[in-house]
Amino acid sequence: PSTNSLDDAIPDQWKSVYLDRWTGGDSYVTLIDPTDDRIVYYEHQNGAMMRMDITGSSVLTSGPSTVDIRPRAPRGAPPVRFSWYTPFFISPHNPRTLYAAGNQVLKSTDRGDNWTVVSPDLGDPAGGDRATVPTGAFTMLTESPLVRGMLAGGTEGGRLWLSTDDGANWRAIDSGLPRKWVSRVTFSAKNAGTIYASLTGFREDDTRPYVYASTDTGRTWRSIAGNLPQEAVNVIKEDPTDSAILYVGTDLGVYVSRDRGARWESLSALLPTTAVMDLTIQTRERELVIGTYGRGAWVLDLDPIRDRSAHPTGLFLYPIRPVNADPFPWETVPGSRRGRRAVRMQLTSATAGTATITVTDVSGRELRRTEASVTAGMNTLFWDLQVQVPGGRLDDAPTGTYSVEVQLGNERARRVAVVWPEGGPSTKSP
Repeated sequence: PSTNSLDDAIPDQWKSVYLDRWTGGDSYVTLIDPTDDRIVYYEHQNGAMMRMDITGSSVLTSGPSTVDIRPRAPRGAPPVRFSWYTPFFISPHNPRTLYAAGNQVLKSTDRGDNWTVVSPDLGDPAGGDRATVPTGAFTMLTESPLVRGMLAGGTEGGRLWLSTDDGANWRAIDSGLPRKWVSRVTFSAKNAGTIYASLTGFREDDTRPYVYASTDTGRTWRSIAGNLPQEAVNVIKEDPTDSAILYVGTDLGVYVSRDRGARWESLSALLPTTAVMDLTIQTRERELVIGTYGRGAWVLDLDPIRDRSAHPTGLFLYPIRPVNADPFPWETVPGSRRGRRAVRMQLTSATAGTATITVTDVSGRELRRTEASVTAGMNTLFWDLQVQVPGGRLDDAPTGTYSVEVQLGNERARRVAVVWPEGGPSTKSP
């Protein structure tokens, strides 16, 4: 994994957007309109949702550029009960359509200006005692990327609900599941009838992993916890390119399964020991983005995980993506506070130990030698694009082709690394 530093001494590609000076509160979901990156949706606790045009003249002072879009019950109806964390999302089928959920599910077709209630009261007040502010409301809500209007959600008390007709009818889909806080519900991007759910007993000091899959739209479920350790699960994600590959984030790290949950492997070798609260896949970059509780955002190259042709049995170094000589983007190399250019390498090993990384030029002349700790399984290693120059100094590696060899014990693995000229081709080209 790596991070993109926000250190103010490094002028990277992040832009600071001060969303809201006045309303305040604990912030949760933040969304960018996929068709207009000037429009940002965000929320505070208990359903306090806002829409902002970040180019508006009153970005720092509220006013017309910020619109309160909190869903409200129809006149005369009981108020909607929202969970402290209120699930809401932009429909994958129409960027003007929003869904949100409290004890009822609500829909807007005009970016939040008006809302329609599309469910009865589906909350479970008896399960709300698990919450900081108990309401028994929805904790998760999602829409199938394959079927417009197929909605699924879960509550504080472990109830799961499904609608296949955009909220006109709902049925319970939690038969056989434990009554635990629903931490995630997600649809498959490959199979319309497949749903994944994770639940957590964290609030009852129950750290067992509760992860389930259904292939019949929730009528039956099977546990896919496999060999996951005793860690509460906060999120599950299917790889959009291969439905056999699944990722989970737990209170202590990230795991991957390449066989639909039968067996799991840790992806946390370089990740801080921290709760992983969200996972998303950046399709263009082919990277897993990892959101943690208090330790920032991390990314992981997915090419090695998706490469089923390699079948490594010993020390195996996956193909290395070319990098540009541009001063940015930056990687955060472990042990370095500031970002710097770096080559990321993915290595699998059957054993743990200290590996030697040797970089040579095309003639075989050694330019750099470093060491790195390796664990059994998947590892991420770095070459910081520094080479030794006369006088023993380190300097930036010039553009060109290099050989990188990793040695662990008597095993060796070698790959080519290419540094393109500044402004050269994208490092993420297919």
